[in-house]
Amino acid sequence: MSHVSIPDLLELATQKLQSGNLPEAEALCGEILRHDPDHVLALQGMGLVCHWTGRNGKALLLLKRRVTLQPTVADFHNTLGTICLDLQREEEAVMACGEAVRLRPDYPEGHCNAGIALERLGRFEEAEAANRKAIGLRPGYAAATVSLAGALRGQGKLDEAIALLEGWMAVEPSAQTCGRLAAVLSEAGRLDDSIARHRQAVEMDPTDSSLHSNLLYTLHYHPDLGPEQLLAEHLVWAERHAEPLYATIKPHDIDRTPGRRLRIGFVSGDFRQHSVATFLEPLIVNHDPGRVEVFCYSDVSRPDAVTRRFQVAADTWRIIVGLNDEQAAELIRQDRLDILVDPGGHMGPNRPLLFARKPAPVQMAYPGYPGTTGMKTMDYFVTDALHDPPGESEGHYVETLLRLSPTFRCYRPPDLSPEPNSLPALTNGFMTFGSIGRMEKITPAVMKVWAEILSIVPDSRLLVLTGGGNDVLADRQFRPHFVRHGLAGERVRFIGRKSPVDYFRFFHRIDIVLDTFPYNGCTTTCDALWMGVPVVTLAGNRHAARCGAGMLAQIGRCDLVAHDAEGYLRVACDLISDVAELSRERASAREKMQVSALFDQTRFAVEWSDTCRAIPAQYVQLS
Repeated sequence: MSHVSIPDLLELATQKLQSGNLPEAEALCGEILRHDPDHVLALQGMGLVCHWTGRNGKALLLLKRRVTLQPTVADFHNTLGTICLDLQREEEAVMACGEAVRLRPDYPEGHCNAGIALERLGRFEEAEAANRKAIGLRPGYAAATVSLAGALRGQGKLDEAIALLEGWMAVEPSAQTCGRLAAVLSEAGRLDDSIARHRQAVEMDPTDSSLHSNLLYTLHYHPDLGPEQLLAEHLVWAERHAEPLYATIKPHDIDRTPGRRLRIGFVSGDFRQHSVATFLEPLIVNHDPGRVEVFCYSDVSRPDAVTRRFQVAADTWRIIVGLNDEQAAELIRQDRLDILVDPGGHMGPNRPLLFARKPAPVQMAYPGYPGTTGMKTMDYFVTDALHDPPGESEGHYVETLLRLSPTFRCYRPPDLSPEPNSLPALTNGFMTFGSIGRMEKITPAVMKVWAEILSIVPDSRLLVLTGGGNDVLADRQFRPHFVRHGLAGERVRFIGRKSPVDYFRFFHRIDIVLDTFPYNGCTTTCDALWMGVPVVTLAGNRHAARCGAGMLAQIGRCDLVAHDAEGYLRVACDLISDVAELSRERASAREKMQVSALFDQTRFAVEWSDTCRAIPAQYVQLS
């Protein structure tokens, strides 16, 4: 240091940064900071090196210190916001980027990063405004354009989002933009277009496992794909993304102490208000802490009241937000688990490549994803005999099927659900059918049988509750199918779901739910039954197509399960033949559900732990 001045070291560090020689740049910045801990440019350089090498926690501390030393530099605040985005600390990102644009209102990067953070937080109107400001300052700004599309999508403006993304793909095509377009097309019910765009995105970037996972999940909605084809698609994903990681798996250091508690971990971004949490919470909240030690690895960037319930119920709660898959896997490995559970599979936001690293000796898929993960490192898929019949389903999975009895799911009703009301038909004088679900579930075959039911049942109505407030889009897209059957006007209505309160009020308006197929409702089916509304379902040839049948069997309503479109039509029409009986069933449905296996949370948690302790694997040897 006596021979080299700080300015010379800084100039050399800048050269190393610009040439990509990060280790030497880090060493030079570190040398400067040893002599001047408050050197702003050295803090910036060290922070950027840490950011670029995946040490975002340290980068955040360095850049916060830099901002404190020079709080009037907009660039410093924006860079801090960028780090916060990478760490999924969106609230902090909004504050940092907000300060950047306050200091410099004509700063497009600051407006764009604020828009991205606001979009992630679900503050879509604010996100739209921020991204439009960024694009106004820099026409053709790619990141702001893509984020704007997300903000429009979040407000239910799917047509605008699709047009924006399609236009951008023509100007500056990228795999990420194509993947976003595919997701919006799927949400808009344009399933074939969505799958085509998903495949295009995968072709554009074959290394992106998340884009490929999004394709896999979307394929489950397609009525023409059988379980064999779905398995083949998942094997392609695993060969490309998971198998290269198998060689990195290390031996597991397992505690062999006899009689100790079984250590089970759950990795999820769905420890929050989410359909997966509906079925995961009864298991974790009711586990026996004397027999099972529960570890929750939370990837939830925006915790809510449900998150806090999980946190209280877990024996150990670890936050993995901001950790990459390798870092998270190593953290899990150090906890010396017996079993690690993947609730989400290829549904985002989840981490299949963490499970490809196999940080625990036994790994399970449960309860959210409706099929195989494709990975050899996933030992078991937890199910039951109704969703995956013995002798029929084994060939559709890489995993060994671990069947619980009588059901592999247990339902926890939402706290805000109201009491069931009386049968609407008694007041209305006509029958009101209803359906709830994503638009991609409403296939032409589904609409055909719905239209036939309405044609047979005089004066009947159909209310369809769609996600994301997309009532106008759904009406424009689906109404022509019903008009061709002479069903116009008020007989068919599409309603955008805007809040949980709207959702449960919907059940007060309908007499019977008509399930979608081949992808049945799951949480929505349980919610309908909880609200006293019977569900007519069609059982198909794969897990996702048997959810309705699996739920109805638990409350003794197998009579509502059909096995083809004609049977579905017949069940729906037979159900309305005795309105008085339908009314009595509605009044007693919740009581029947409460005494069913679907509702018995304590029994379910005990059965789960007994099954896990009995797993015939060499790694788990508890006595």
